[in-house]
Amino acid sequence: MKEHPEFDICVFGSVNADVCVYAERAAGLGETRFGDRYALNLGGKGANQAIAAHRLGAHVRLLGNTGDDIFGAFVRQELARFGVATDLIGVAGSYPTGMASILVDAAGRNAITVVAGANLTASEAEFKALEEVLKPKSALLLQCERSPAANLRAARKARNVGACVVLDPAPVPSGETLKTLAGLVDIVTPNETETEALTGIAPTDRASTEAAADALHGMGFRIAVLKLGARGAFVRAPELRRHVAAPSVACVDSVAAGDCFNAALATRLCAGSSIEAAVRYACAAGALSVSRPGAAASAPTAAEIASFAPDLSA
Repeated sequence: MKEHPEFDICVFGSVNADVCVYAERAAGLGETRFGDRYALNLGGKGANQAIAAHRLGAHVRLLGNTGDDIFGAFVRQELARFGVATDLIGVAGSYPTGMASILVDAAGRNAITVVAGANLTASEAEFKALEEVLKPKSALLLQCERSPAANLRAARKARNVGACVVLDPAPVPSGETLKTLAGLVDIVTPNETETEALTGIAPTDRASTEAAADALHGMGFRIAVLKLGARGAFVRAPELRRHVAAPSVACVDSVAAGDCFNAALATRLCAGSSIEAAVRYACAAGALSVSRPGAAASAPTAAEIASFAPDLSA
Protein backbone atom coordinates (compact mmCIF):
# COMPACT_ATOMS: atom_id res chain seq x y z
CA MET A 1 0.00 0.00 0.00
CA LYS A 2 1.47 3.37 -1.02
CA GLU A 3 1.02 6.73 0.62
CA HIS A 4 -1.99 8.57 -0.71
CA PRO A 5 -3.62 11.89 0.31
CA GLU A 6 -6.78 10.02 1.31
CA PHE A 7 -4.77 8.00 3.81
CA ASP A 8 -3.87 10.99 5.99
CA ILE A 9 -3.98 10.00 9.66
CA CYS A 10 -3.48 12.55 12.42
CA VAL A 11 -2.80 11.17 15.89
CA PHE A 12 -3.29 13.49 18.85
CA GLY A 13 -1.99 11.29 21.58
CA SER A 14 0.38 10.07 24.22
CA VAL A 15 4.05 9.23 23.84
CA ASN A 16 5.51 7.05 26.59
CA ALA A 17 8.47 4.99 27.57
CA ASP A 18 7.18 1.52 28.50
CA VAL A 19 8.84 -0.70 31.08
CA CYS A 20 7.47 -4.17 30.27
CA VAL A 21 7.90 -7.02 32.73
CA TYR A 22 7.08 -10.55 31.59
CA ALA A 23 6.11 -12.96 34.36
CA GLU A 24 3.94 -16.01 34.89
CA ARG A 25 1.49 -13.90 36.85
CA ALA A 26 1.24 -10.52 38.51
CA ALA A 27 2.32 -10.15 42.12
CA GLY A 28 -0.48 -9.65 44.62
CA LEU A 29 -0.56 -6.84 47.17
CA GLY A 30 2.33 -7.28 49.58
CA GLU A 31 3.85 -10.03 47.44
CA THR A 32 7.22 -10.08 45.65
CA ARG A 33 7.68 -12.37 42.65
CA PHE A 34 10.38 -13.03 40.10
CA GLY A 35 9.73 -12.11 36.48
CA ASP A 36 11.17 -13.79 33.43
CA ARG A 37 12.53 -10.72 31.62
CA TYR A 38 11.94 -7.02 31.04
CA ALA A 39 12.25 -4.54 28.19
CA LEU A 40 12.26 -0.78 27.75
CA ASN A 41 10.10 0.07 24.74
CA LEU A 42 8.50 2.98 23.00
CA GLY A 43 4.83 3.14 23.93
CA GLY A 44 1.86 5.33 24.61
CA LYS A 45 -1.37 4.83 22.72
CA GLY A 46 -0.66 7.80 20.49
CA ALA A 47 2.79 6.58 19.45
CA ASN A 48 1.55 3.01 19.01
CA GLN A 49 -1.33 4.08 16.77
CA ALA A 50 0.90 6.38 14.71
CA ILE A 51 3.44 3.64 14.05
CA ALA A 52 0.74 1.10 13.25
CA ALA A 53 -0.90 3.46 10.74
CA HIS A 54 2.48 4.28 9.17
CA ARG A 55 3.21 0.58 8.71
CA LEU A 56 -0.11 0.20 6.92
CA GLY A 57 0.82 2.85 4.36
CA ALA A 58 -0.77 5.95 5.85
CA HIS A 59 0.76 9.41 5.82
CA VAL A 60 0.89 10.04 9.59
CA ARG A 61 1.32 13.16 11.70
CA LEU A 62 1.77 12.59 15.44
CA LEU A 63 1.17 15.42 17.89
CA GLY A 64 2.26 14.95 21.48
CA ASN A 65 4.70 16.03 24.18
CA THR A 66 7.61 14.59 26.13
CA GLY A 67 9.73 15.81 28.99
CA ASP A 68 13.25 17.18 28.59
CA ASP A 69 14.83 14.01 29.94
CA ILE A 70 16.56 10.81 28.85
CA PHE A 71 13.23 9.07 28.23
CA GLY A 72 12.14 11.91 25.97
CA ALA A 73 15.30 11.46 23.91
CA PHE A 74 14.69 7.70 23.85
CA VAL A 75 11.12 7.90 22.55
CA ARG A 76 12.06 10.44 19.86
CA GLN A 77 14.85 8.20 18.68
CA GLU A 78 12.47 5.23 18.58
CA LEU A 79 9.76 7.15 16.70
CA ALA A 80 12.31 8.15 14.08
CA ARG A 81 13.53 4.54 13.86
CA PHE A 82 9.96 3.43 13.12
CA GLY A 83 9.60 6.11 10.44
CA VAL A 84 7.27 8.52 12.25
CA ALA A 85 8.20 12.22 12.08
CA THR A 86 8.90 13.92 15.40
CA ASP A 87 8.69 17.55 14.28
CA LEU A 88 5.28 17.98 15.97
CA ILE A 89 6.39 16.41 19.26
CA GLY A 90 6.82 19.22 21.79
CA VAL A 91 8.96 19.36 24.94
CA ALA A 92 7.29 20.22 28.25
CA GLY A 93 10.40 20.95 30.24
CA SER A 94 8.85 20.97 33.71
CA TYR A 95 7.14 17.59 33.21
CA PRO A 96 8.68 14.13 32.91
CA THR A 97 8.15 12.00 29.82
CA GLY A 98 5.12 9.75 30.20
CA MET A 99 5.87 6.32 31.60
CA ALA A 100 3.93 3.04 31.61
CA SER A 101 4.58 0.05 33.82
CA ILE A 102 3.29 -3.04 32.02
CA LEU A 103 2.97 -6.57 33.36
CA VAL A 104 2.45 -9.29 30.74
CA ASP A 105 1.50 -12.71 32.15
CA ALA A 106 2.04 -16.19 30.76
CA ALA A 107 -1.25 -16.02 28.81
CA GLY A 108 -0.21 -12.79 27.08
CA ARG A 109 -2.66 -10.68 29.11
CA ASN A 110 -1.51 -7.30 30.33
CA ALA A 111 -2.04 -4.92 33.23
CA ILE A 112 -0.88 -1.35 32.69
CA THR A 113 -0.28 1.59 35.02
CA VAL A 114 0.43 4.90 33.29
CA VAL A 115 2.06 8.04 34.69
CA ALA A 116 0.97 10.65 32.15
CA GLY A 117 3.63 13.30 32.77
CA ALA A 118 4.08 15.55 29.73
CA ASN A 119 1.13 13.92 27.97
CA LEU A 120 -1.19 16.07 30.07
CA THR A 121 0.25 19.27 28.59
CA ALA A 122 -0.85 21.00 25.37
CA SER A 123 0.28 24.31 23.86
CA GLU A 124 -1.29 26.82 21.50
CA ALA A 125 1.43 25.93 18.99
CA GLU A 126 0.27 22.32 19.08
CA PHE A 127 -3.34 23.24 18.29
CA LYS A 128 -2.21 25.57 15.52
CA ALA A 129 -0.24 22.68 14.03
CA LEU A 130 -3.28 20.44 14.38
CA GLU A 131 -5.35 22.89 12.33
CA GLU A 132 -2.73 22.82 9.60
CA VAL A 133 -2.51 19.02 9.31
CA LEU A 134 -6.20 18.10 9.57
CA LYS A 135 -7.97 17.62 6.25
CA PRO A 136 -11.60 16.83 5.32
CA LYS A 137 -10.82 13.24 4.27
CA SER A 138 -8.36 12.55 7.07
CA ALA A 139 -8.92 10.75 10.36
CA LEU A 140 -8.08 12.02 13.83
CA LEU A 141 -7.18 9.31 16.33
CA LEU A 142 -7.78 10.20 19.97
CA GLN A 143 -7.18 8.31 23.21
CA CYS A 144 -7.66 9.34 26.82
CA GLU A 145 -4.04 9.47 27.94
CA ARG A 146 -4.08 13.21 27.27
CA SER A 147 -6.14 15.79 29.16
CA PRO A 148 -9.92 15.82 28.61
CA ALA A 149 -9.85 19.52 27.72
CA ALA A 150 -7.16 18.97 25.07
CA ASN A 151 -9.03 16.03 23.56
CA LEU A 152 -12.24 18.03 23.37
CA ARG A 153 -10.48 20.90 21.66
CA ALA A 154 -8.80 18.55 19.18
CA ALA A 155 -12.11 16.81 18.42
CA ARG A 156 -13.83 20.14 17.77
CA LYS A 157 -11.12 21.16 15.32
CA ALA A 158 -11.49 17.85 13.48
CA ARG A 159 -15.26 18.21 13.36
CA ASN A 160 -14.90 21.74 11.95
CA VAL A 161 -12.91 20.49 8.94
CA GLY A 162 -14.93 17.30 8.41
CA ALA A 163 -12.29 14.80 9.54
CA CYS A 164 -13.37 11.44 10.96
CA VAL A 165 -12.77 11.24 14.73
CA VAL A 166 -11.97 7.82 16.22
CA LEU A 167 -11.82 7.60 20.03
CA ASP A 168 -10.14 4.88 22.07
CA PRO A 169 -11.73 5.56 25.49
CA ALA A 170 -8.78 4.40 27.57
CA PRO A 171 -8.33 5.18 30.36
CA VAL A 172 -12.12 5.53 30.68
CA PRO A 173 -13.04 9.23 30.88
CA SER A 174 -15.45 10.78 33.37
CA GLY A 175 -19.14 10.94 32.60
CA GLU A 176 -19.20 14.66 31.78
CA THR A 177 -16.18 14.42 29.46
CA LEU A 178 -17.70 11.40 27.76
CA LYS A 179 -21.02 13.15 27.24
CA THR A 180 -19.34 16.08 25.49
CA LEU A 181 -17.02 13.87 23.45
CA ALA A 182 -19.89 11.69 22.24
CA GLY A 183 -21.25 14.48 20.10
CA LEU A 184 -17.86 15.10 18.49
CA VAL A 185 -16.70 11.52 17.92
CA ASP A 186 -17.64 9.46 14.87
CA ILE A 187 -16.46 6.08 16.16
CA VAL A 188 -15.79 4.89 19.72
CA THR A 189 -13.79 1.67 20.20
CA PRO A 190 -13.83 0.36 23.80
CA ASN A 191 -12.52 -3.06 24.76
CA GLU A 192 -14.51 -5.41 27.01
CA THR A 193 -13.37 -3.84 30.29
CA GLU A 194 -13.92 -0.30 29.03
CA THR A 195 -17.32 -1.23 27.61
CA GLU A 196 -18.49 -2.41 31.02
CA ALA A 197 -17.09 0.71 32.72
CA LEU A 198 -18.84 2.97 30.22
CA THR A 199 -22.21 1.22 30.08
CA GLY A 200 -22.46 -0.96 33.19
CA ILE A 201 -22.92 -3.96 30.87
CA ALA A 202 -20.28 -6.69 30.55
CA PRO A 203 -20.28 -7.87 26.89
CA THR A 204 -20.07 -11.59 27.64
CA ASP A 205 -22.49 -12.96 25.03
CA ARG A 206 -24.39 -11.78 21.96
CA ALA A 207 -27.30 -10.29 23.91
CA SER A 208 -25.18 -8.36 26.41
CA THR A 209 -22.80 -7.22 23.66
CA GLU A 210 -25.69 -5.82 21.61
CA ALA A 211 -27.14 -4.15 24.69
CA ALA A 212 -23.81 -2.49 25.52
CA ALA A 213 -23.34 -1.34 21.93
CA ASP A 214 -26.88 0.07 21.89
CA ALA A 215 -26.13 1.92 25.14
CA LEU A 216 -23.06 3.56 23.59
CA HIS A 217 -25.09 4.51 20.54
CA GLY A 218 -27.67 5.99 22.88
CA MET A 219 -24.99 8.12 24.52
CA GLY A 220 -24.52 9.90 21.19
CA PHE A 221 -21.76 7.90 19.51
CA ARG A 222 -22.82 7.38 15.89
CA ILE A 223 -20.80 4.18 15.55
CA ALA A 224 -19.63 1.89 18.37
CA VAL A 225 -17.05 -0.82 17.67
CA LEU A 226 -16.58 -3.10 20.67
CA LYS A 227 -13.19 -4.80 20.74
CA LEU A 228 -13.76 -8.29 22.15
CA GLY A 229 -10.26 -9.77 22.12
CA ALA A 230 -10.13 -13.30 20.74
CA ARG A 231 -13.88 -13.07 20.00
CA GLY A 232 -13.30 -10.33 17.44
CA ALA A 233 -15.45 -7.19 17.43
CA PHE A 234 -19.05 -6.04 17.37
CA VAL A 235 -20.16 -3.14 15.17
CA ARG A 236 -23.15 -0.96 16.03
CA ALA A 237 -23.81 1.59 13.30
CA PRO A 238 -27.08 3.34 12.38
CA GLU A 239 -27.95 0.63 9.85
CA LEU A 240 -25.76 -2.23 11.08
CA ARG A 241 -25.44 -4.65 14.00
CA ARG A 242 -22.77 -7.19 13.18
CA HIS A 243 -20.34 -9.47 15.00
CA VAL A 244 -16.99 -9.82 13.23
CA ALA A 245 -14.90 -12.85 14.15
CA ALA A 246 -11.16 -12.53 14.72
CA PRO A 247 -8.64 -14.84 13.04
CA SER A 248 -7.38 -17.52 15.43
CA VAL A 249 -3.80 -17.03 16.63
CA ALA A 250 -1.70 -17.99 19.66
CA CYS A 251 -1.58 -14.97 21.97
CA VAL A 252 1.97 -14.04 22.95
CA ASP A 253 1.53 -10.41 24.05
CA SER A 254 -1.66 -8.34 23.86
CA VAL A 255 0.02 -4.97 24.55
CA ALA A 256 -0.94 -2.43 21.84
CA ALA A 257 -3.28 -4.82 20.03
CA GLY A 258 -6.10 -2.30 20.45
CA ASP A 259 -3.87 0.42 19.05
CA CYS A 260 -3.12 -1.66 15.95
CA PHE A 261 -6.86 -2.27 15.63
CA ASN A 262 -7.70 1.45 15.72
CA ALA A 263 -4.96 2.38 13.27
CA ALA A 264 -6.08 -0.30 10.81
CA LEU A 265 -9.72 0.70 11.20
CA ALA A 266 -9.00 4.37 10.46
CA THR A 267 -6.66 3.60 7.57
CA ARG A 268 -9.21 1.41 5.79
CA LEU A 269 -12.04 3.89 6.37
CA CYS A 270 -9.91 6.68 4.86
CA ALA A 271 -9.29 4.37 1.90
CA GLY A 272 -13.04 4.14 1.31
CA SER A 273 -13.87 0.78 2.92
CA SER A 274 -17.23 0.19 4.56
CA ILE A 275 -17.30 0.10 8.36
CA GLU A 276 -17.78 -3.69 8.34
CA ALA A 277 -14.87 -4.26 5.93
CA ALA A 278 -12.67 -1.90 7.94
CA VAL A 279 -13.47 -3.77 11.17
CA ARG A 280 -12.60 -7.11 9.53
CA TYR A 281 -9.25 -5.67 8.46
CA ALA A 282 -8.70 -4.24 11.96
CA CYS A 283 -9.41 -7.64 13.53
CA ALA A 284 -6.72 -9.18 11.33
CA ALA A 285 -4.25 -6.45 12.32
CA GLY A 286 -5.01 -6.96 16.00
CA ALA A 287 -4.64 -10.73 15.69
CA LEU A 288 -1.22 -10.41 14.07
CA SER A 289 -0.19 -7.97 16.78
CA VAL A 290 -0.96 -10.35 19.67
CA SER A 291 0.97 -13.15 17.98
CA ARG A 292 4.30 -11.43 18.71
CA PRO A 293 5.82 -9.47 21.61
CA GLY A 294 6.17 -5.72 22.02
CA ALA A 295 3.98 -2.67 21.66
CA ALA A 296 4.88 -0.55 18.63
CA ALA A 297 7.14 -3.29 17.32
CA SER A 298 4.23 -5.74 17.08
CA ALA A 299 2.29 -3.66 14.52
CA PRO A 300 1.91 -5.51 11.20
CA THR A 301 2.56 -4.10 7.75
CA ALA A 302 -0.02 -4.07 4.98
CA ALA A 303 1.97 -6.82 3.22
CA GLU A 304 1.85 -9.00 6.32
CA ILE A 305 -1.92 -8.61 6.60
CA ALA A 306 -2.28 -9.38 2.89
CA SER A 307 -0.33 -12.61 3.40
CA PHE A 308 -2.16 -13.47 6.62
CA ALA A 309 -5.66 -12.75 5.32
CA PRO A 310 -5.55 -12.40 1.50
CA ASP A 311 -9.31 -11.88 1.21
CA LEU A 312 -9.07 -8.66 3.26
CA SER A 313 -6.40 -6.82 1.28
CA ALA A 314 -8.05 -4.27 -0.99
